[in-house]
Amino acid sequence: MIRFTNVSKRFKNQPNNIFENLSFNFEPKLVYVLRGANGSGKTTLIKLISSLLKVNSGSIEVPEKCKISYVSSNERSFFGRMTGHQNLEFFSKLDNGSNKKLDEFIAEYNEAFRFNEFLNKKFIHMSSGQKKKMAIARAFSKKSSILLLDEPFNFLDESSRQALNMLIKNSVKSGKYVILATNNHEFHSHDFVRNIVIRR
Repeated sequence: MIRFTNVSKRFKNQPNNIFENLSFNFEPKLVYVLRGANGSGKTTLIKLISSLLKVNSGSIEVPEKCKISYVSSNERSFFGRMTGHQNLEFFSKLDNGSNKKLDEFIAEYNEAFRFNEFLNKKFIHMSSGQKKKMAIARAFSKKSSILLLDEPFNFLDESSRQALNMLIKNSVKSGKYVILATNNHEFHSHDFVRNIVIRR
């Protein structure tokens, strides 16, 4: 499991903690939906799990040898002057050692996400929706056990939202950890969903 033990997090120049003595366990085969107002700490919690941020005190334990896939709300995680294909191939080789899994993913989900419409574009020329689809392709074509999804439904058309829903459900069935930050109503009442409301 992913275990938070007495975790406190504070940013410089802020008088109050984002989290204070937070203890919680995340289990596999469930979707944890983080809900809360902007600035409540949803993205901070995800970044703490991914080790992009460090705790001020307490500890976070992540299972050994568990690779993490991260759909970030930050578009700067790609190379702007490279095409979609070049970006995805770079990260695929970095994570998997080859592009086989990436090629299979693109072929299987091209109809839903319409990858053929933008993968030859430079990233800086893509729309917000296309950039979000890039993040989804990078995350779900990676061999990982933990999915961290920060507002993954933003800017997506209906067919892409449905495909992402199915990808998340399949990830749960395969035994992955899924932690999703959103204020949308996807996965609101499924039996494999645990809603967590973050307030400050």
